[in-house]
Amino acid sequence: MTQRRLNEAANEWSKKNRDASFLYAGVRLAAAREWAAAHADEINPPESEFVSASRRRVRLQRLQIVSAVAVVLLMFTVSWLAIRAQNEQKRQVDYAAALLEQLDHADIAEVPVQKLDGYRRWADPLLKQEDAQASHQKMSGQKLHLALALLPVDESKVAELEDRNRDGSSPALSSTMS
Repeated sequence: MTQRRLNEAANEWSKKNRDASFLYAGVRLAAAREWAAAHADEINPPESEFVSASRRRVRLQRLQIVSAVAVVLLMFTVSWLAIRAQNEQKRQVDYAAALLEQLDHADIAEVPVQKLDGYRRWADPLLKQEDAQASHQKMSGQKLHLALALLPVDESKVAELEDRNRDGSSPALSSTMS
């Protein structure tokens, strides 16, 4: 690289209102930087400013690339976390539904009330819905199981179970409450 080429490039850049497309990059910038370092006493201010502007442009381009990659990685990570959370939510709902299925078919001593504790968020709305649908039944086995499952979160179930026990309509309940 000669000072003449660097001077011509700096003048052209200046004439074109310092348009960034006239700045050096890559091999030309490396050669200009090397020459400027070796000839620090010969480089004039416009040439020095041209080399500095070229370096800033290259740094800015690298920063833009790194930023774009970071944004893509961030979007990927957020999407992955959202999908993972959605899958976990579905798993929890499915497990709560499976517990309700067990509830329908369980013997009185095997009603999975304690298993529901970690899944109340998903199970309670399903339990309440089934309880409302079974409300027309007079304390069937299903209604009894629902009342037992809802007992920790619905105080009205205490009276319902006491009434059932008083009526003697549930020998299994009577034996478990005595």
